[in-house]
Amino acid sequence: MIKKIFISLLLLLCMSCFDFNNREGKYLDYIESGIISLYNGDKDYIKYFDKAYSQNPSDDLLYKVVNNLLEYDELVKFYSTKKDKCLGYDYYINKDFVKAKDSGNVLAIKALYEQYYYNFEFKKAYNILTKCNVKSDEYIYKVLDKNKDEFFEVEEIYNKMKDKKASDDEKEKFKNFVINYPVDYEIVYDVLKDDIEKNDKTALFIKYLTLDKDSVVSNQILNKLVSMNFGPAIEEYVSVNKIDNPSVELLDKMNKYAKRAYAILLSNCVESGNISNINYILSNVDDNPKNCIYIADFDYYYKDLKTAYNEYLKAYSYGFDIDYVVYRLSDIAKKIGKEKEFLKLTKNYTGENEYIILKMRYDLSKDKLEKKRIALNMWITNPKLAASCLLELSKNDKNIACYTNILKMYK
Repeated sequence: MIKKIFISLLLLLCMSCFDFNNREGKYLDYIESGIISLYNGDKDYIKYFDKAYSQNPSDDLLYKVVNNLLEYDELVKFYSTKKDKCLGYDYYINKDFVKAKDSGNVLAIKALYEQYYYNFEFKKAYNILTKCNVKSDEYIYKVLDKNKDEFFEVEEIYNKMKDKKASDDEKEKFKNFVINYPVDYEIVYDVLKDDIEKNDKTALFIKYLTLDKDSVVSNQILNKLVSMNFGPAIEEYVSVNKIDNPSVELLDKMNKYAKRAYAILLSNCVESGNISNINYILSNVDDNPKNCIYIADFDYYYKDLKTAYNEYLKAYSYGFDIDYVVYRLSDIAKKIGKEKEFLKLTKNYTGENEYIILKMRYDLSKDKLEKKRIALNMWITNPKLAASCLLELSKNDKNIACYTNILKMYK
C-alpha cells in the first residue's frame, strides 16, 4: 500500500514538472518569436507577446522585454486589454509610479523611492523602504536605512530653508549633509544660491557641481575654493586634473584640509602607472569606507587578485560605485573560482552591468529552459550578448538567420 502511494506521488510530481516545463517552454518561445518577428520587420510581434501573456501573465520577463523593445504607442496598445493584470507595468509606462507600486511593481517602487530621496522627502522614501521590502545593494538605500534620524532632521531643515526660516546652526548641518551624501545638486543650489554673494564655500561648491566642468566659470570657482582651503574642492581638484604628482603646496593643503584626497591621488597613480611614491600615499589613505574602491584598484593591478577581491567585497557591502564594483568582482570571481559566491552576493543587483551576472549564470546553468530565460532577460541590457546566447541555443533556421544578422549589426 505504501509503495503504491509513493509511486502515485512520484507520478504526480513528474506530471507537475512536465506541465511546468511545457508551459515555461511555450512562454519563452512566444517571447522569442515576438523578438524575432520585430527584428524581421513582421507585424505579428504583438500577437506573439499576447500569447506569452496568456501563457503566464504573472511573470515579469515579458513586460520587461516589451517595455524595452516597443514604442510608447505600441505599449499602450499591448497593455490596453491587460489593465490591472500585468504587475503594474501598465501604470509604469505612464510614469504613474504610485499606482504601479500599489500593484507590486518593483521598478516603480525603486523609481518612487529615488524620486522621494532626491526631493528630500526622506520620510516617504523610508516608508517605501520598510513597507515594500525593497531589496537593493545601492548606497542610497543602505544609507537612509542606517541613518534615518539624521535624514529626517535634514528633511525638516530643508523645508525650513525653502521658507528661509532655518537657523544658522541648521544651515550648517544642512551644508555638511549635502557635501557628504548623494543629493540632487540643482535642488540644493535652489536653497543655497542666496549664500553665493557671501562667498559661502558650500554654496559655491554646489554651484560648481551644477556647471559643465570644462567651462571657464566652473574652473574659476574650483580654483577659488582651493585657494580658500575648502576640503571637498581640493579633492575635486585632484580628481578632475588627474594629479599623480602633487606640488609641495598642494600636498600641504591635502594634509591640512583634505586627507581623503590621498585616496583620489592613489587612484590617479594607479591609472597613470606612476607609483614611485606609492608607499607614502598608501600610508596617508585613511580608513574611510569610501576609500576601499581605490585600495582595491591598487591591489588589483599591483598586489594580488584575492586581496583585491576582498576589498571590492567591502565596497559592495557599502554600496559605493556599485556598477563598477560588480564589473571588477565578476572579472576576479571568474579568475579565482568564486563565481557561485559572486552570484549569491549580487542576487539583488539590477544595474547597468546586470548582463555580466546573467552571462555568468547562463554559463553555469545546465538546464536549457533556464539558459533560454536568462538569455531573453539579457536582451534588456545587452542585445548583442543575448543574440549570441540564443543563437547557441537555437535550432530553428529562421531564428538562426535573425540572430546572425543581429550580431553582424554590432560588428
